Amino acid sequence: MACHATPIASLVNTGVGAAGNGLVDPNWEVRQGANAFVSAYRTTSPGFPFGSWMANTLVSMWVSPRSSYPGSGSDGGGLWEFRTEFDLSDFLLSTVTIQFRVATDNRFDGYRVNSGPVVVPGAHASFTTFSPWYTVTPSGLLPGANTLTILVYNVPQATGNPAGLRVEFNAQGTEVPEPSTGLLLGFAVAGLAVFRRWR
Repeated sequence: MACHATPIASLVNTGVGAAGNGLVDPNWEVRQGANAFVSAYRTTSPGFPFGSWMANTLVSMWVSPRSSYPGSGSDGGGLWEFRTEFDLSDFLLSTVTIQFRVATDNRFDGYRVNSGPVVVPGAHASFTTFSPWYTVTPSGLLPGANTLTILVYNVPQATGNPAGLRVEFNAQGTEVPEPSTGLLLGFAVAGLAVFRRWR
């Protein structure tokens, strides 16, 4: 029986889960320092905030710590953590592959799976182009709930300096066979054995 790769639906590109510009993205949250994680917001189109960021698309959109930045507002300088949760309960862990690419304002400082170490893949992103595709280190994945945290360093600046992240995923794996499938297969094998004995 052939096994087919299935997209991991719980890994959702930034922005696409929000109902509109300036609204909460239910799939992403953000924090700075030791603060609690709070909702991330989908930014406005095309290239929030000042036409500097590459335009949002239907595939992915920018998210930020705040819903709007009136008067050239800024986020604090330093490290920001953007986090998403995903579930691998339905997948054979050994078959899971997760790739992602990012655009960031300002600097991409790596990623963390669950509570594992920060991984810095190498090439950095910008706010005008995507990074190369990165492959998540599979050793930190769990057979159930997981988190992926993207680290973004916001260079300190007085005005017009929001932190931002944009992520696109290519993630898939083989689904765990349903118990009923295994049961049916067992009945078929047992039936074949009975048939051979009867003959």
